[in-house]
Amino acid sequence: MNQLPAQRYFEASAEGSVQRSIRKAVLADLPLVVPPKSTQQAIVRLAAAARQEAATYRKLIANREQELRAVASTILNR
Repeated sequence: MNQLPAQRYFEASAEGSVQRSIRKAVLADLPLVVPPKSTQQAIVRLAAAARQEAATYRKLIANREQELRAVASTILNR
């Protein structure tokens, strides 16, 4: 439901001007595409790899910040 086609469907079906709402029937009529299990498994693997990459990048950034603090400390304490 967070994908662009579903968001467009909800936006087109939303009611109200101040507080937008979606009727239950509109939600129930949302066209969903369920990919084959093999595709779902590939998506899960891809998402897991992306999470691992993000964790690795966060660690690299933390390490670089620590290095920069150490260099700055060395320079300032001369």
